Parts: sequence; structure tokens; C-alpha cells
Amino acid sequence: MPTVLIAELPGLTPDRRVVVRLDQSASSAPRFELCEQHLANGIGWFDQRRLTLDSSQMAQLASLFGSMMRSAGGGSGSPSPEILSFTAPETPPMRYRPADRQAEAG
Repeated sequence: MPTVLIAELPGLTPDRRVVVRLDQSASSAPRFELCEQHLANGIGWFDQRRLTLDSSQMAQLASLFGSMMRSAGGGSGSPSPEILSFTAPETPPMRYRPADRQAEAG
């Protein structure tokens, strides 16, 4: 079986991305490839770096990410909004009044 594209993740800049592939070649056990790709004019996307993980390593990595998300409280995959509390001022704020400003200038 050929290599299957699982995901393309955007990079920090538009000319970089991470590609996740599953290599199911008949000659070996399935392996996952994480490839950092760069975009070059006249060439297109090319692999800059490649990390190959076997099924056991990928399962361990997925478990690690899952436990990190649970401990961070974001089990849904999206960050929850942070609520900031502010204390109310004890005295009302001063308001600008144009009449006061004109009296000072006069």
C-alpha cells in the first residue's frame, strides 16, 4: 500500500508546514512520518526534516498529548476562555467637562 496523507498542519509562516503521513509499504510494519516542509519558488513544497515513528511510538505520543490536554483542562481540543476579574473602583472616575476646561483657560 502507498503512503497516505493524514494531515497538513500550517507552520509559523506561510512558507512552512508540517505533513503527517502513514507509510503502509508492504516491506515493513506501518510507520508514521512527521515532515517539516518548506515552500520554495520554482520547486514547490519539499521535505526539510523527517521524523519516522513506529505504531508504538505514535501511540505513546498520542497518549502523552491526551494526558497533557486533560491536565491543562482542555479536553475538547480547543482552549477554554480565560476569565479575568477586575475590582470596581471605590470612587467614580472623574469625567471631563468642557466647561471646566474653558474656565481654566480664561
